[in-house]
Amino acid sequence: MDANKRGLLSIQNPFYLDYHRLTKILGVNIITTPSLQTFAQLQNLYLSEAINNNLTYYFWSHMDVAVHSHEEKEPFKSLYMRAVDVVRETQSPDYLKNEKGEKGEWGIQFFAYDWLSMVNVKTFSDLGGWDTMVGYYGTDCDMYSRLSMNNYHQPVQDAGMIYDVTTSLPDLETLYRRRPKKATTRDPQSNSSTTSSSSPNTAYLTSTEEDLRAGPGFLHLNTTLERIQQDKRDDKYRNSWQLRQNGGEGDPYYYDPDGFEKALQMTIEVGTKINEEKWGHRGCDIKKAGLKEGDQWRVDHDSSFD
Repeated sequence: MDANKRGLLSIQNPFYLDYHRLTKILGVNIITTPSLQTFAQLQNLYLSEAINNNLTYYFWSHMDVAVHSHEEKEPFKSLYMRAVDVVRETQSPDYLKNEKGEKGEWGIQFFAYDWLSMVNVKTFSDLGGWDTMVGYYGTDCDMYSRLSMNNYHQPVQDAGMIYDVTTSLPDLETLYRRRPKKATTRDPQSNSSTTSSSSPNTAYLTSTEEDLRAGPGFLHLNTTLERIQQDKRDDKYRNSWQLRQNGGEGDPYYYDPDGFEKALQMTIEVGTKINEEKWGHRGCDIKKAGLKEGDQWRVDHDSSFD
């Protein structure tokens, strides 16, 4: 509803959003929905907004990712500019033309799977959008399989480094990568000066000199993000980070966090079962299992149920 907009949620509420900072300081456009959305519903909201605004494509990203540019590649281009290059590529009259001069159509451009992706509005609309009966896990398998079944290309692109993370960086100086200031001290007896690095806790954020591109700070940032990403992969419940905030009791529209998590897991499980019944197959390899467009809800269980 409007609780975040009005500043009514406490900071430990799992649904808290710093509305003022995002809109007034960072200039982010926030679209308020009347209720929480499942993953599939949110995807259709993106698609609807794109259609209503006459967009031919749009980018979307997971919110639990960290991204940065390929600083080690020459000539240097930012992640943003590499993504713009992909947009320009897709708009070329010769894009996806085969040897016979027949032009193919694309559905989605993957940057590290769909952690960052570019969506073709017409293609997704023609296929009827996302299946909201499959709210979470499995709905991507359904959508992308249907794209493949209908011969829509799904190119894999590389715009930058994209990490799937489970927590924030413990030290933001790792992200901002300012060179440490040098502290100068004078020896009163020799009348000479010596220079040393400032305290690591204060040196970077008070410095205006940026770290070298692809320098030690870049390597340290990569190593840190890779470790956080691996920790998430090793976690039996990879989205356990969502349980860390459990405050908000007494706030408007409060929902018990533990109860919400139980209900969410039940909803995920039901959606997974729906997708399995829809295709008569367990797993994400729907097309490889020999299924095609039109088989939905018309086939018996295959051997994956054995």
